[in-house]
Amino acid sequence: MLDSENKTEGGNLTRISIGIILFTNGAIGIIINVHNVFFMYRSNDFSTSFGYLCKARSICNIINLLSFVFYTAPNTVFKILPVGDEVGRIIGLISGPSYVAITFIQFAVAFSRVIAVFFPLQYNRICTLRWAAVVVISGMLYGFVINSIHVMTGCRFVYDFNVYAWGYQNCSQMLIYFEFVYLVLTAGATSLTAHIFIAFSLIIKIFNSFSKVNANLLELQGSGLD
Repeated sequence: MLDSENKTEGGNLTRISIGIILFTNGAIGIIINVHNVFFMYRSNDFSTSFGYLCKARSICNIINLLSFVFYTAPNTVFKILPVGDEVGRIIGLISGPSYVAITFIQFAVAFSRVIAVFFPLQYNRICTLRWAAVVVISGMLYGFVINSIHVMTGCRFVYDFNVYAWGYQNCSQMLIYFEFVYLVLTAGATSLTAHIFIAFSLIIKIFNSFSKVNANLLELQGSGLD
């Protein structure tokens, strides 16, 4: 009896702690992204295609984080609504397009950085404002298509406070693959690979620059001794 009560109390403490963490992280994320949006809209430096992508990503982040602050976190702490409730399903449908758009934007940001680093003279021709707008709109449209399929097939993307995660109910394996595996994992892996490649390339360029500077200094010192 005591063991079961202790387990229940321990489980409640864990659930409440996770709910508080979700709320805190979500609130901090909203504040940071709202600040970023205002800063970027007021700065001329972000009136480029890259700036457009960054602004769109921050707005999508805000939409997703709002669902954590006002639904996921409270429901985790207080168990206000049952698992798979209609409110959670609607929130999932609202935030879904923004979530999908973020993966498109992340891929586009990685692509624009590759162009900027390796093909700087072609950047303005390739990464235009129209291109950035097409990326964002395509991501949102893809999300709305997925939402339409969810509604037509009865697939539900809902939050389960028992496992502290959003998941799929009554969804076909193919739909999950098209929404999550093919899109999110592929775009995420590609973006990560591109950023790692860029980082290593920049490190090599910096190292080569320092080597040239050191070589020039040695030459100057040698000529001074002569």
